[in-house]
Amino acid sequence: MNFHETVMGKTFFQGQLPKLIQVLSQIAQALNAPRPAVLVQPEVPPDFLAELYHGNFDPSDVPETQEIADSNREISRFQETLRAALPESVWEQIETYRDLLDARSIRQSEQAFTAGFRCASTMLAAGLSAPPAGGVAAEKGQKDAKAD
Repeated sequence: MNFHETVMGKTFFQGQLPKLIQVLSQIAQALNAPRPAVLVQPEVPPDFLAELYHGNFDPSDVPETQEIADSNREISRFQETLRAALPESVWEQIETYRDLLDARSIRQSEQAFTAGFRCASTMLAAGLSAPPAGGVAAEKGQKDAKAD
């Protein structure tokens, strides 16, 4: 007696095999057309990163570290010592100089933050995108061919 002639064989071929084929077909379809892992807004405000940097968008409230608190106390003590030792006109010049340095530091930090955020976003998008049809080597070959 052959397997397909037994009760178990008939159960397998009539019930389980069609379900197995259906599931394998669904898996194959999912692999051929993967859904995007993330839906990205089509429009991001041009000042989003600057607003994020300046604290107008705060996804979490991070407490100050002990190192930063210690540095702030040390800076305050040093400023008090300087202020007591210098005439008012010199102190005003130092304040103006410090304001200029702070403004430049903010612009540099904002630029570095924007560059880092864009790099991280690009890395994330590259990791979530579908791989090229022929693999990375095929994509590289296409880029090399375009360069020629």
